[in-house]
Amino acid sequence: MKFLWVSLVAVSFLVPNASDAAGKKIQTLKGFKSAVVNRTLANNDGSLRIRSNGRVTGTLQGKKLTGAWNWQGKRFCRALKWGGQDMGSTCQTVVINGKNISFVRPNGRATSYVIK
Repeated sequence: MKFLWVSLVAVSFLVPNASDAAGKKIQTLKGFKSAVVNRTLANNDGSLRIRSNGRVTGTLQGKKLTGAWNWQGKRFCRALKWGGQDMGSTCQTVVINGKNISFVRPNGRATSYVIK
């Protein structure tokens, strides 16, 4: 067990923090709307749309994704249901690099998409 813990700690130093990813943080609602809203975001798990009416829709891993979003301060906030399961709500930092966009959770983990 001690070996496993030491291994996990060692690996954690090898994996870069998502918040250190290259790109520019989107810090305004206007910037977010311009770059993301009403466009398809896709990755290997599926695709979604963050809509101008405050809704989120899509399909990820073959399951329906629905929810609501808003902008608070300098972060994207969302509450989602995925496959009928409540995924809760969180506010995330948004980092964009060309057509690539990452949503960085408070714990530093990110989910990335390509903007179509």
